[in-house]
Amino acid sequence: MFFRLKSEIMWFLKEEEIEVYHGNEKLMSVIQTDDNIRVFEFLRFLSKAPNLVEIESYKELEEGEKRDILSFLEGKNYGQYKNIIKVEKVMIITEGDFFKLLGEPRGKQNCIISSKVGVKP
Repeated sequence: MFFRLKSEIMWFLKEEEIEVYHGNEKLMSVIQTDDNIRVFEFLRFLSKAPNLVEIESYKELEEGEKRDILSFLEGKNYGQYKNIIKVEKVMIITEGDFFKLLGEPRGKQNCIISSKVGVKP
């Protein structure tokens, strides 16, 4: 599991606050903490989507401080925990093989195949 900040949020450190959604007047808000620099550095660390072990090993904040920040971010929908999906094996197949796996002749199915695998719907 890892923690991922929303990629569309631009964070900006000012002298007395941290701006959230910097540059977006409709969504912009501010966060004020006892130590904006340390919190901003933690946000910078979180921007790399660290896993739980990496977060635990982050020593610039106490465990309770990290937990409070992560809870705040998750509660405001500024970030979220994501599961890591482990892929054991990737198999590349042709369009014809795909339809053979479906057990249906081509053109008889009701599905859209992702263009990412090179098959047109």
